[in-house]
Amino acid sequence: MTRPAGLPEVPVGTVLRLGVGEWSHCRDLPPSAAVDVVVVRVHLDRLHVRSDEVWVTGHAPECAWESSDCTTPCIELLVQVTAIVRQVATQLSSENSPSDAVTEEEQG
Repeated sequence: MTRPAGLPEVPVGTVLRLGVGEWSHCRDLPPSAAVDVVVVRVHLDRLHVRSDEVWVTGHAPECAWESSDCTTPCIELLVQVTAIVRQVATQLSSENSPSDAVTEEEQG
């Protein structure tokens, strides 16, 4: 299966915060909603006809998915690759940037 151009690896547990127009095809949400989804899987085996979108399954952040109460992903969205690239790049850069916090030793 061919990976869409520019699509990074998306670790399980990544939170995608998607705005209006960055996702579609979720039966339980109005199209005008912003959506947060905790990624379970990016489906490269089910690529959309448009190469700039991929299917993503996951959970709402408030879902108790780590418990036995919610083991099946509760959200399935068709997500724009550009939204995923932006989100993953932002999360990786914030994880890798040095802390701006000043320790007591540095202050005095």
